[in-house]
Amino acid sequence: MNKFIRGTGIIIVIMFISLYLSRFNIETYENKRLLTESAIIKYEQDLKEGKNILEKSYIPEEKNYNNKPSQIGRKVSNTIESSFKKALKILMKILNEMQ
Repeated sequence: MNKFIRGTGIIIVIMFISLYLSRFNIETYENKRLLTESAIIKYEQDLKEGKNILEKSYIPEEKNYNNKPSQIGRKVSNTIESSFKKALKILMKILNEMQ
């Protein structure tokens, strides 16, 4: 029984850590802005012509991916995250009582 609890706890911790760290990877990816090939050509052309250069003129607008499937995915993800947090708190409380 003790090995079962320990194994289950380790699996839950590993899953929680992997989900928690993947969140930072997604946020880092979303914050990157890349210039497209056409934006670079337009920038170089504007430089040659001596036009006023504004950053927002060359960065493409972000697409809005907010739709039903993504909202459902976010809700499921948040539910899983809160469930893991609750399960870990309960597990830690049980382990502390066993000592």
